[in-house]
Amino acid sequence: MITTAVRPKGGWGTRGSRGFPLRAGLAAVMLLVPAAAVAADVDEKLRDTLQPLLAAPEGVVTAAVRHLETGKGFAAAADRPMPLASLVKVPVMVAAYAAAHQGRVVLDEQVTFAADDLVPGSAVIDKLSPGATFTLRDAIRMMIATSDNTATNIVIRRIGLPATNEVLDRIGLAGIRLNSYVFRRETTLDPERSREFGLGNGTAAELVRLMGLIHGRDLERDGVVSPGASAAMLDHMLDGRFIFGISPGGLLSDAEVFGNLDNNRNEMFLEAINHVLAIWAGEVPYNLKGKYWTITTE
Repeated sequence: MITTAVRPKGGWGTRGSRGFPLRAGLAAVMLLVPAAAVAADVDEKLRDTLQPLLAAPEGVVTAAVRHLETGKGFAAAADRPMPLASLVKVPVMVAAYAAAHQGRVVLDEQVTFAADDLVPGSAVIDKLSPGATFTLRDAIRMMIATSDNTATNIVIRRIGLPATNEVLDRIGLAGIRLNSYVFRRETTLDPERSREFGLGNGTAAELVRLMGLIHGRDLERDGVVSPGASAAMLDHMLDGRFIFGISPGGLLSDAEVFGNLDNNRNEMFLEAINHVLAIWAGEVPYNLKGKYWTITTE
């Protein structure tokens, strides 16, 4: 996971009376790296690679990098609050899945796009006709996969503007704040914070920690979101490239290595997929027992 933010010396300014620029001066890359790619000297390599890049821009730069499996990484001014711009959409997504877990919203419920919802930076919804309907889940997908600003406001409206900060407080990330609707400064929760940071603010260190909570399924274990929500959120961030595959197939040599050569692998497959579906459809705690596997949180 890599997060970098650049704050121009001249500040962020405003765009008219209704909003502020979302992307000016900000770059963010989120990367899940295979563990095999990490060497023992990863910290030194990261430092030597990134420090010249961080020194180049004219402005304040912060960065945080952490391998989500080994915990190794690099940080530069990572605890300094910075404008988040569209990065704040990730905690909005988490808040939406938390609201679904609480039963306050249903991800498959229909939401409606109205003409006065449209704001700049809406790469998908601006192609639709007013009155178009789609699921809340699809609105979340547009918010994350295409950074659609109108979709973001529809999601925020459905879960409530304060909901994102309430979830962030609950999971110990109070330094990340959503300040208003996108391009709707008059809706701000904190005028002073909006003037300084715009749409949202946070630190590189806390953003990396949030990604770790999603990737490691900590939010599920802590009862913040439902089982399976972490995979769904990763899929949104990877634009549909998170692939979950399961089948009874495989080489006989693989079956022999794993001690399954003489087992009924079709039967094992059926039990495995039923366990997965039960986890996704149910709520923690769960205690699933089968012929081949026992899966429990107890």
